[in-house]
Amino acid sequence: MKIDRLDVRLLRLPLAHFFETSFGRSYDKTFLLIRLEGEGHVGWGEAVAEQHPYYSSETTWHIITEFLAQRVVGQTFEHPRDIFPALARVRGNNMAKAGIEMAAWDLHARILGKLCSRIIADSKLHPDHLRQRFQLQCLLHHAKRRFGDDLMARGVEVAHLGAQP
Repeated sequence: MKIDRLDVRLLRLPLAHFFETSFGRSYDKTFLLIRLEGEGHVGWGEAVAEQHPYYSSETTWHIITEFLAQRVVGQTFEHPRDIFPALARVRGNNMAKAGIEMAAWDLHARILGKLCSRIIADSKLHPDHLRQRFQLQCLLHHAKRRFGDDLMARGVEVAHLGAQP
């Protein structure tokens, strides 16, 4: 699977009710959709870390665009499980890495014309590994497939960046 392009899209969705912590109130949820292109197909992943480090120590936009994208764009991977080791040089930042890896699993499934959940279930990964790194993928797979591009058409606030080496 050759990765030709990685795009990061910033989405801001209003919350039905504010979310409050000791750091203040949030009235919307901002997250990233990661879009991988390769072999004529598109795969989607999600990075859910906040855009600021007040609630969690991890942010994702900068890490993905400045450090991780260059490690996957233009590269060929035999299997999506090879993505995470390719990102190992960047320490920590597991939410950013997981977003890219989710998109790689989705891309791989689309290339094969199979459901992502079936591809993951058939893989040789240990169940704990699956639970930790792909928990969101199976839940979001169909939503991204159905609504990914539709979110853009519906006028959701989006910042788009084509990250290439």
